[in-house]
Amino acid sequence: MFDTATILTGLSNALSPSALFAVMLGSVIGIVVGALPGATATMAIAVLVPITFWFPPELSIIMLMGVYSSGVFGGSISAILLNIPGTPASAATCFDGYPLSRQGKAGKAISVALWSSFFGGTISGFALLLAAPLLAYAALRFGPPESMAVAIFGLVMVASLSSDNLLKGLLMGTLGMFLGTIGMDPHSGYPRFTFGVLDLVQGISVVPLLIGAFSIPEVIRMLSGSGWASVDYDMRDSWRLKWDEIKCLWKTWLVSTGIGMVVGIIPAIGPETATFLGYDQAKKMAKDKSLFGKGDIRGIAGSEAAEAVVGTSLAPMFALGIPGSGAAVALMGGLLVHGLMPGPRMFTEQTGFLMTVFIGFIFAQVAMLICGLVAARFAPQILRIPHVVLGPVIIVVSMVGSFAINNSMFDVGIMLASGIIAFFLSEAGFSVVPVVLGLILGPMFEGELARTLTISAREGFFSYMLDRPIALGIIAFTILTIVGPIISEYRKRKQGKVVDKKNADNV
Repeated sequence: MFDTATILTGLSNALSPSALFAVMLGSVIGIVVGALPGATATMAIAVLVPITFWFPPELSIIMLMGVYSSGVFGGSISAILLNIPGTPASAATCFDGYPLSRQGKAGKAISVALWSSFFGGTISGFALLLAAPLLAYAALRFGPPESMAVAIFGLVMVASLSSDNLLKGLLMGTLGMFLGTIGMDPHSGYPRFTFGVLDLVQGISVVPLLIGAFSIPEVIRMLSGSGWASVDYDMRDSWRLKWDEIKCLWKTWLVSTGIGMVVGIIPAIGPETATFLGYDQAKKMAKDKSLFGKGDIRGIAGSEAAEAVVGTSLAPMFALGIPGSGAAVALMGGLLVHGLMPGPRMFTEQTGFLMTVFIGFIFAQVAMLICGLVAARFAPQILRIPHVVLGPVIIVVSMVGSFAINNSMFDVGIMLASGIIAFFLSEAGFSVVPVVLGLILGPMFEGELARTLTISAREGFFSYMLDRPIALGIIAFTILTIVGPIISEYRKRKQGKVVDKKNADNV
């Protein structure tokens, strides 16, 4: 795609002191912002775009890309320490990150999340560097039917994430999908279930509900002393990854990185879907699943390595002008501010700029690693704060984060209400994770289904789907993920009965 001279020029520009400073600054901002509940990387990029108008285009975009990649990782810090996802993409990290933190191994959990995110981000960065036009071409192959199939696959994860009680999990997933129907109908534009409340016309925002569902129950337990105990974090706790742990994680890293890269090129899917898919596959790959949800580092690695979505989501934006995520939309705004129009012409007229930016994205992963290692060493000290102080601080930060999404007190009310309801649901043995998953994927499925039905109105839905092999392949894989475990369990039971019968005959 690029000749040697262009590569060397881009490398030289990316290694300049000003570019390295921009990368490091973006990484620091991203980690800090990502760790704050509600303050997403997309929000940080949108706020910084007007400021970058005064800087050269290369430095501006490199800094914003550093904010993007580090912001997605930064959300895992609060998810691990406090069970509060800093970003929706970090929700899956709570499943094993927080239990590991409660065992006094918060530094280890953050380190696993960091190295997993670094691995996925670096691989996707090289993919962006070497094959951006090919990734953009692949993105064109994904339309409404393919996005609908991915949403179906994601909804099937409700069963995997609720293995302790499938019925309760399905009920909560259905509740989440119902909450996703509140607001404008994606097909007719008619408001549904709003009951005349104007704040509900745009639907229920995921982030306030996510913050409340995870933070408020923990604060209630923290302040009441019910099921919550302070963690005596030991500074001597080894936060470095050992070689045995790396050997245990590398397969999970590869699979989850692949999932993240594929999801990244699909417009409008988002990193939160990729991290749930990565966690689900990590759990399915494990021979011993008993530790998942109790502090298994493979669960953390599965969700965080799927953040490879960050790199490949930029390929459609640069090559076609089609953003693959909300943060990519904000980054596209940064390009437009500097008079740069994303599209195929950039690869013929702005090759030096693209090479500088793509190499800068890889350097941003290194900067994130450096800053993240510092966070892994010292961030767990938050757990030493007395719970009578930490609890109110969490509530205040959660309220500020919820308000900042849309500058709406209604979102603060959603956060508080969802938190209180989530507390009683959790006390009754219901998990709120399927609710969040249903709220994220339900509207996506409904919208893509409506678009698919509109497109296929002339030739018929089933005839149209027969011409979409990628969508059919995803649906077939989804069916296999449902049927496969059932068949495997049936065979095990059948073999067990045969063995028991032989033993009885021998007796």
